[in-house]
Amino acid sequence: MTVVERPDRVTTFHYNEEGELLSWEYGNVSLTYHSPLPDWDYPLTEGKAWSLRVGYNLTVYDVEMAGILLETGEVVGFEALVTRDETYQCAKVHITDLDELNRLGENWTTVTNQYVWVSTEAGLVRSESTSYLYINGTFMDEEQRILQLQDVIWPED
Repeated sequence: MTVVERPDRVTTFHYNEEGELLSWEYGNVSLTYHSPLPDWDYPLTEGKAWSLRVGYNLTVYDVEMAGILLETGEVVGFEALVTRDETYQCAKVHITDLDELNRLGENWTTVTNQYVWVSTEAGLVRSESTSYLYINGTFMDEEQRILQLQDVIWPED
């Protein structure tokens, strides 16, 4: 289990013993994947690429909706990122997600282009993304987001 604090919410992520993502939740929202999302395929090397397709169930206030996530990703390089007093050697990864959700009879499609910087020591260090929302094929919204690791709290032995 991993707990991530963001400015707008605290999300809990649940993993299996192989490190694959099973589900996540915050407040009255939860999402469960039909099959686990794989962990990063370490070691990350420049040019390493992947794609996946997985169905999921999203529940919001006891209303369940079905969706499909299509993702492609590629390691595009390596950079050192500084967070507070720590420097992390990170793989820079470009990810494109196509998320299709049947939301109460409407087709909600979100296209997200993002760069993430991930280290073996701390996991996700930084994320920069732009998402575009379409409802029944009509453009509705654009959202840009930057997330930056602030601190790592390791469990006590």
